[in-house]
Amino acid sequence: MSKSKSKLFQLSLALGATFGILSTAMPRPAMAAEPNAAGDSTHAAQTIAGLAIVGAGAGVIAYSAKRAYLPQSAKQSSGQSSGQVNSRLQKKLLRQLHNDRNAAHRLLTHVQQTHPDRSPNWVIEKVIYDLERDRNRH
Repeated sequence: MSKSKSKLFQLSLALGATFGILSTAMPRPAMAAEPNAAGDSTHAAQTIAGLAIVGAGAGVIAYSAKRAYLPQSAKQSSGQSSGQVNSRLQKKLLRQLHNDRNAAHRLLTHVQQTHPDRSPNWVIEKVIYDLERDRNRH
């Protein structure tokens, strides 16, 4: 399990447990016949388990919603380490430059200098986008 999924799972369990503890601490309406102690503990365990499931479900929904709004480049690079570059993008860039590695290096260096906070995959995508944009103008 990845680090973020693990943290999300722990958070959802904590939320579920918190709500479960709160629900057992809240007074319940009086019943005609009080069940025995074993019935009370079973009911409390079922309440905690049910709320843990609801909490986990809410955590999964929140995680999915967060992932849905990430930009496409962030989704692609999230599975890779920050230093790795998508080889498919590298090949596409070299194809567009007719395998001119010096031109590719020059263009990549320029974009990296103007956008130092961006990921390597984003830089390559930007260079490819700029090349395609410029080629369609003429």
